[in-house]
Parts: sequence; structure tokens; C-alpha cells
Amino acid sequence: MRGVKDQEEIDQLKAERALIGTYIDHAYDLEKVKWLLDACPAFDAHVKDAWHLILPFKGRGFAVDVSMNPEDYDIEKARAEIDRLKVAHGELPCIVFDAVNDHKYFLKLGGMKKDEVIKVIGEIGDIAVKCWNDDQLDRSIFKNEVNRKVMRYLRRRRLLSVAKKSLPIVGPLLGGVVDIKELAKELV
Repeated sequence: MRGVKDQEEIDQLKAERALIGTYIDHAYDLEKVKWLLDACPAFDAHVKDAWHLILPFKGRGFAVDVSMNPEDYDIEKARAEIDRLKVAHGELPCIVFDAVNDHKYFLKLGGMKKDEVIKVIGEIGDIAVKCWNDDQLDRSIFKNEVNRKVMRYLRRRRLLSVAKKSLPIVGPLLGGVVDIKELAKELV
């Protein structure tokens, strides 16, 4: 496990040639947090450096490529991110991905069962690994390519949500006309 204490370290992580996603949840019930943590050893073996999953970690900032207990999930830190992004309760839990710069898109996990969550995360892992294994892709091209493919996958599965301010960036990455009502949420 890696610890990330502050924004500077998060920015360094985001600069790596990897898909970056942050898991956020109200955590009224820690069950889904536990599902994710139970899957982490297999997830890490699957994706290696192709995808870094970040979780708010009590007293330590954020945990990257996690090894922690569900009780260590920092609900206050997650709440601050939920409020900042204005994510609605029905969208939670979700994984927030960084598209380009500060533009975000979301994998909506609300209402999904454990096997569905694991399947979706595994399939996104396959996408990230395939892009990461393409040595021809430098960091910036990799970021665009992996995010484009993940967004298309999520859109096909009807699991994609996008901040309105990010639509001008996300539209071209999806490669077509984007139905604002379908994707955009009242997020800033």
C-alpha cells in the first residue's frame, strides 16, 4: 500500500502513466467498502501499475492500491469530496476518474450487487492493462486512450456520469454527440 498525504502527492500520482480512480461513498453501511477491500489483492495482481485506486484513509490522507480495514475508510474525507463534486446520493458509491486536467467522470456503483461491482472493476482493469501494455503510448496519449475506452465502456453499460463542466472534454473522448441529459449531472 502507498500512502498519499496531500494534494502535491496526489498530483504526482496523477502524473503517472496510469488510470487514476478515487472511490467515494457515504458509507452508511461499510459493506461495499468491504467488497472493494476484499478484492484489492486480486485487483493489484491484475492491474499492477496500470490503474491506481485511491481511497480516503483515516489519519493518513489517502490509501493507494489499498490494504486497510473497512473501519479505516475516512467518511469525513469522502464526504468533503462528495460535497465538492456535488455527487447525489443515488450515484453513490462511485469511482471518480480523472479524464484530463481537473475534468471528472464517474462509475456509478449504486444499486449494484457484489458480483456486478467486481465484474465491472475487472473489465475496467482489462482495459487499463491493455492500454498500459502498449509501450507506444506515452503518458499523455495513454491517459487519453485509457480514459476514452473506459468512458465508452461505462456509457455502453449505462454506468457513466459526467460533470457538466467536463462535457466539452468528455464529448470528443467519447467520439461523438453526447446526450447531455444522459450523462451530465448537476456537478461542478
